[in-house]
Amino acid sequence: MPEYLTPGVYFEFCDAAPPLSGVRTDIAGFVGLAERGPLDAPVRIDSWRQFQAQFGSYVPYGFLAYVVKGFFENEGRTCFVVRVAGASAARANRVLKNKNGDNVLSINARDEGRWGDRIGFSL
Repeated sequence: MPEYLTPGVYFEFCDAAPPLSGVRTDIAGFVGLAERGPLDAPVRIDSWRQFQAQFGSYVPYGFLAYVVKGFFENEGRTCFVVRVAGASAARANRVLKNKNGDNVLSINARDEGRWGDRIGFSL
């Protein structure tokens, strides 16, 4: 270790950390609230359109869509998105009954969240 006996500015040259090779360092990860999509599982996303198809668009209760859109607007190419939700999040479902009140058909939303409450069907 060098010994500095007088005040002043000193330069020390030291070895830099070896560069990472063979490892991509340009992939981002985002975790947040989204309108729909798989819960607690990373999903590879390569474009804003792909994010919208998988997770929906902007929601008033979360910022995930905003940051992912910003990522792609700033020339980001690949990210992984993990959607999280509260413990009470459930899949919406609708049951079609016949004239006798028997269940005939049950339709369930693909993913948990309020978005499934908008699901409808017609005969």
